[in-house]
Amino acid sequence: MTLSQGAPGADPLPITIGLPEAAALEEAAVADDGTVVFASESDPVDVAVQAIDTGVRLQTVLADASAPARFDHPIDLPAGATIKVVGAAQAAAALEAAKTADAIASGEAPPPAEAIVPAEDADGQPTVVLFVGADGDLLGALAPAWAKDAAGQDVPTRYEVSGDVVTQVVEHADDSRVTYPVVADPYAGRTLFS
Repeated sequence: MTLSQGAPGADPLPITIGLPEAAALEEAAVADDGTVVFASESDPVDVAVQAIDTGVRLQTVLADASAPARFDHPIDLPAGATIKVVGAAQAAAALEAAKTADAIASGEAPPPAEAIVPAEDADGQPTVVLFVGADGDLLGALAPAWAKDAAGQDVPTRYEVSGDVVTQVVEHADDSRVTYPVVADPYAGRTLFS
């Protein structure tokens, strides 16, 4: 199942983000706040999709240590659009100055077709995944990856990009300090920085 990004009443973005294929998406229920919850009785992963004014939250909930660590999100972009990976500080500065992603990548080659996206760039800033149109305009982005356990502790996570798939990797199973459930929440939207 895919979800076109954008809140009800907002201009839809020209990208489609697939829900994690690692989750057995069965029955969907709609919560009072409009969040669509895909819960599974047979799989240790649930997914909640919440449209907000500036984009969408894709919450992946890992019930226990048997849950997978990799969650693929296939991305469908318009013709000529690319996926770029930059540090959050670099993205914020460029978006503030130009409001387009072409300022971020001026003079730089796009990332390779397969890349591990570090949790931080060389300056220690979280990394951001940008979706950039053929004309250089920013179509949308994924905010820095994060995951927290039931005790509120950070769980190591990162994105990996391979072609048109962004994978969130959540390193939870081999850490005895993790308290379940774990929530991993990629946020996709246009407004990531103020």
